[in-house]
Amino acid sequence: MRSRRGRIIVLLASGALLMAGALPFFRGGGAPVARAGASQPASVSPGEAPRRLHGEAPGRAEKAKDQDGEVAARWMQAALAHEHEEETRRRELLDVDPTLSLEAQQSAFLDRLSAGAGVDPREPEAHLVRSQATEVFLRLEPVQARLAAMPVEERRAALAGIRRRMGYSEEMIARRAADDAYRDARWENGHAYMKARAELFSRLEQGEALEAELRSLREQYFEHEAPTIAREEDAGFFRYQRRRVYGRN
Repeated sequence: MRSRRGRIIVLLASGALLMAGALPFFRGGGAPVARAGASQPASVSPGEAPRRLHGEAPGRAEKAKDQDGEVAARWMQAALAHEHEEETRRRELLDVDPTLSLEAQQSAFLDRLSAGAGVDPREPEAHLVRSQATEVFLRLEPVQARLAAMPVEERRAALAGIRRRMGYSEEMIARRAADDAYRDARWENGHAYMKARAELFSRLEQGEALEAELRSLREQYFEHEAPTIAREEDAGFFRYQRRRVYGRN
């Protein structure tokens, strides 16, 4: 049997994959598969049981094969039932009512998590899964929609409340708040750069003059990170056009 901690890690990890559009399958290994043609005469069609000669008693190998097949069928049936149960729990966990307040959304999320995995991230001994639970909750679309609609200071207070209800210590909440402030500053700077970059492209044609202005602009906004930003843009990646996940990036 999977431990309580193991169940919650699987539930949270697969929840993150579901939110990314993946459909995870958690099985404890592959079911035994009969090799095509193994121990069968060439005249027997695939899927057809080998015929015994008249009066011939079933051999020991044939009996063992029949038993293995029954065990494999029972194992597969149990595995599929368990998989369906976990899939239902994962989807229920991620089904958050967007009309609820952040506090109510988090309460429902934690109650389902505790009921489905048998571990409550708010408990002191659950520190190993607290970070995972927080990340999954923060990445939920209704939660991000609420956070995005808030003014900066209100959002920072809301993030502190989320972490406090997750069981974080005040020291850790303060550290995470400092990380949030740092990220906010970087995103603000990045958005200002993208606006200035768009202005450059609107008034300059492609060529050396534009490239020189772009290099100067990157150095102005990103200093020592300017070469990294340039390489990303050459590859078609613009980090400040990607999705902002408040509390995470």
